[in-house]
Amino acid sequence: MNTVHVRRSTPDYREQSTETHSFATELEFYDTYTWCLNAYPDVKDTIQYLGSEIEKLRLDLNDWQTHEVATNIFLLSCGLLHAVEEYLRGPSVRIPGRLMTRLGPGAMWAMDGATRVVERAANIRSGRNQASLRDWQERWQASLGDFLAILVKGQPLAPASFAGSAACLTELLVSPPLPADLQAKQVAASTLFRRLDTTHYDIMALGQRFADRCPDRSQAILIVGLRTSGSYFAPLLQACLKAEGYQEVVSLTIHPGKGPGRWERQQLHHCARQGFTALVVDDSPYTAGTIVLALDIVRRAGFSLDKLKALVPYHPARRDCLKVLSDQIVISIEPEQWHKYRLLDPKLAEQRLAEYFQAPDVLSVRLVASKAAEDFNAGLQNLSSGDRGARLKGATKFASRDDGERRPGTSSPRASAGGGSAIMPFSPVTGSPGSSRPSSDYAMGSFTWSGILSCRLPSRRMARGRNSSTYRLPMSPREPAALP
Repeated sequence: MNTVHVRRSTPDYREQSTETHSFATELEFYDTYTWCLNAYPDVKDTIQYLGSEIEKLRLDLNDWQTHEVATNIFLLSCGLLHAVEEYLRGPSVRIPGRLMTRLGPGAMWAMDGATRVVERAANIRSGRNQASLRDWQERWQASLGDFLAILVKGQPLAPASFAGSAACLTELLVSPPLPADLQAKQVAASTLFRRLDTTHYDIMALGQRFADRCPDRSQAILIVGLRTSGSYFAPLLQACLKAEGYQEVVSLTIHPGKGPGRWERQQLHHCARQGFTALVVDDSPYTAGTIVLALDIVRRAGFSLDKLKALVPYHPARRDCLKVLSDQIVISIEPEQWHKYRLLDPKLAEQRLAEYFQAPDVLSVRLVASKAAEDFNAGLQNLSSGDRGARLKGATKFASRDDGERRPGTSSPRASAGGGSAIMPFSPVTGSPGSSRPSSDYAMGSFTWSGILSCRLPSRRMARGRNSSTYRLPMSPREPAALP
């Protein structure tokens, strides 16, 4: 990537208290998120975390803090929604794919009818519980939609603007309680955010892309999310399209491997008869198999081909996997248009890096070309090429300058006083457009520290209470970093 040049000058000590206050505010805010260490929360845990986040909207939060809390509410709410949807779907009879192929189309339809009979019998036994839970789900989706309608408007965000929708979500969390066996189930994290570099901004970008390509706001839209990611994708896309002026937008989710349940099948048939346009949405596909299967399920429900669309971001390693589908069906965005990719723009990177080089004597930070960083990035690209779970990352070279003088209120000169450089690989965080503070959406901590040389780095969020921290940096991309 680039070299970071840090210019230093005589400090204005009046600015130091402001920086210390900002740092203390961040530490105090993120110190409440120890629950993020729970990688496998169940529904009961998620309800507790969600209630805690909603309660924070009563506090006097600034803009970036409000955005952080609102994003967490979105993620936790959709995780809870997915658990409820899977619970309502119930068990399914799954026939091995090879066997179905050998049996042929006629036998496949017979098997499909048999599985419906089995699933209907299972649903009858739990009919009353399903009816009340289905009613809860519909009210939850409506309240979440009201909440997301505010989130998609963008910043600045005021905590008070979420008061009405947050109150409805809180009421649904406590009354009536969800079934005990449902509360014990784990909440699935979406691959959309967990393994890929997409964010909620990219979902909104796909919604804008659809709105530009299909400008008729009078057409009725059915969003068909493919679980797990569809449970996160569909509610936010629904809020985006409503904000764009589409008069009727509804959503449901299905599990392509299980096929639609009885209620889901009824909704698909109803929307097909009413002339809806179906938008199948999912995370970045590595193959076209799941998308094609989902489109076939929707088509069998009665949707014509001209009423079918697939909204998915292209995967960096498999950009051509959807070439089997018509361009009239696929609506996508390239990886270079993803939010995290844009954060690597030199101007945005300079602003973000300046956060980590804040000191009374730092005047500016800028990026210039670096052959060593380019070689390092080429090695990283070769190592991760073709891997579906490969994360966006890169290296930048930084150089610091100070005059080595000790001043009141500053730390003693570091070992590299007078100048120094190192390669510093990092992964971008999502960031909050228009905010001067970094965002921790989907990842706690802003940079992954490692590199090629041994150096001393100024301490900020990873300071551990010391003036500076020494990191032994790996000599090759394959060697892990050794942190103290």
